[in-house]
Amino acid sequence: MLDQYFASDLIMFNHSMSKQLDLNDLKSRLPNLQNIIKDLKSEIKDVITDEDRIAFRVEQNAKFYKHKPEGVEVKLDVMNLYKLESGKVKE
Repeated sequence: MLDQYFASDLIMFNHSMSKQLDLNDLKSRLPNLQNIIKDLKSEIKDVITDEDRIAFRVEQNAKFYKHKPEGVEVKLDVMNLYKLESGKVKE
């Protein structure tokens, strides 16, 4: 599914990790995320588009299982800004 939406030469800046990721990095992280984040529900709150850019804010609720076996309810407000090229996320 990631190949459908993200360019093969994707450059993603993750400020929470102070790291730059490519598409292979993103793909390699998904299995671990699926093990520690369960019952993820997302609600789009805002979407802004301008030419080759899209920004959106999402509220996410999930159970986080990294430190406690029973999980901890978490709520995240996430903001993403993407640059598009040929209908896919490039940056």
